[in-house]
Amino acid sequence: MFRVLGKQILKRPFGLLSYTEQTTCSSLVIHKKYGTKTLKYNVSSLSEAGDVKLPSQYQDPNFDYKKVTFSPEDVEKLLKQMESDEPLLTMEDPYAAKPRRCILCKYNVDIDYKNAQLLSQFVSPHTGRIYGRRVTGLCIPMQKRIAKLIKRARIFAFMPYLNKDVEFYEDDKLVEYNKPSQKHF
Repeated sequence: MFRVLGKQILKRPFGLLSYTEQTTCSSLVIHKKYGTKTLKYNVSSLSEAGDVKLPSQYQDPNFDYKKVTFSPEDVEKLLKQMESDEPLLTMEDPYAAKPRRCILCKYNVDIDYKNAQLLSQFVSPHTGRIYGRRVTGLCIPMQKRIAKLIKRARIFAFMPYLNKDVEFYEDDKLVEYNKPSQKHF
């Protein structure tokens, strides 16, 4: 649905729309430009409110076709909020670095002491020791939780103490101990 206001028709987000009035007020020709092609629609159904209906394949249901009006009151409100030429306090810093998240927090992985295959990714295959944060790249709460769950899995005999299970040697490496995620300073 398009609203015609005077000699103006609203633009759609994916193409340029314009119109030319014919001899009668109830008939419009809408030109739609796609690169070098121009499509013409002869629209004869114009209501008194000024609504123009295009074929359904050219209507975007997610786009609000109401005209956005300029409001001087809104501008004055914004100017009153600003005391100087500094940016608004509510605006976020566009140059701020995005916070780094560990892989378990990033993908919201549910870890359990019975999942020995996942927990074995954080254990050295040669010594059975739990990798540190420098190697795993986990956040402090997740590193503590992984260590606690590995100890619990060892107590309940889901994981061995001195080495990694042989069946988990060929798993994809979540943690590479020879390439730490954090460097020494």
